[in-house]
Amino acid sequence: MKLRTQICLLAVAGNFYAQAGFASEPDPLVGWQAVQHPSMEAFFPENWRISKNVQGELILATSPKTGPADEFRETISIQLFRNPSARSVDSEKILETVLTEIAGSVEDFITTSKEWTQLGNNFGLLVRGSYPAGEETRFVMLFLIPVKERAYVAKAVGDSPEFGGLEGEIHSIYASLFPFKTLLGQTFFHRAFVIQFPKSWELSETIPGTIVAGISPKSNAGDSFRERLTLRYDVLKDPSEFETNVEKSFALMLEKFPGARESARGSLKISGVDGFFQDFSFGSDAMPINVRIVMILDEHRQFTFFYMGQSPEFEQIRPIADQIVNSFATPAPVSTLTPQE
Repeated sequence: MKLRTQICLLAVAGNFYAQAGFASEPDPLVGWQAVQHPSMEAFFPENWRISKNVQGELILATSPKTGPADEFRETISIQLFRNPSARSVDSEKILETVLTEIAGSVEDFITTSKEWTQLGNNFGLLVRGSYPAGEETRFVMLFLIPVKERAYVAKAVGDSPEFGGLEGEIHSIYASLFPFKTLLGQTFFHRAFVIQFPKSWELSETIPGTIVAGISPKSNAGDSFRERLTLRYDVLKDPSEFETNVEKSFALMLEKFPGARESARGSLKISGVDGFFQDFSFGSDAMPINVRIVMILDEHRQFTFFYMGQSPEFEQIRPIADQIVNSFATPAPVSTLTPQE
């Protein structure tokens, strides 16, 4: 099957979802910017200035002034610590290193509180401290997130205990930090999700009805069909519509693909999120084209994965496609998880 024909099939699949009549809403990720690093994604308000890889910091974010009298701009920096030889990191030891660095760069730094706490999906050490700066005082709020052999340390510095009224916003930033481990080689970042593909796969953002498509390399010179996996999402006004949408989509696929033969459907879990799948094939019995559709709901976002391959290569590529799907995650600012009115 020629590449152009394959892309047309994917475009047809994308148009089917539009035909299904989902009550899709505008995406609520408004007012936030997604900032990427090879091992993490972070969200900051759009009016914060972002720098990367500054003096050992992965990310350095600077707040805007909150008013004419505001002479101090709050900052948040993020560092990454690794211990590749261990399965986990010693959080207390890393914290001691960070506090020692702070104490070495300023005079009379004191730690005022330390506690393990949950912010969003992140469980970590929240530490507060302060130090004199001339006639003023600077306040520090650290959040250390251990993730297996790594630890991410976010440090906010402000000129008041409430960080110029930005303490709630800083908590949201900390809650929205999304550490992840590179599994497959290349990462595709989107404001609403992260997904990884093997380095040898080609990525396309131009196929109608999809956000990204991963296209496998040819297995040999005679390979005329390149397996691929696409992803799209819709924001639902009413999440209770999800299972109805799943049934509509599965029925529509069997109706629109010529000679489609369903082989399985059921439930599964992707990145801890419950969802549903459908397997079917179409085309000749000798060289059928195999399709798997996976649909999951994360908060108000309905994500649809569509992967397609031709036997016998499909059986070989299927474990890789499963890895791609399982690398998927949905970082998002904690304050924007419901659609705006």
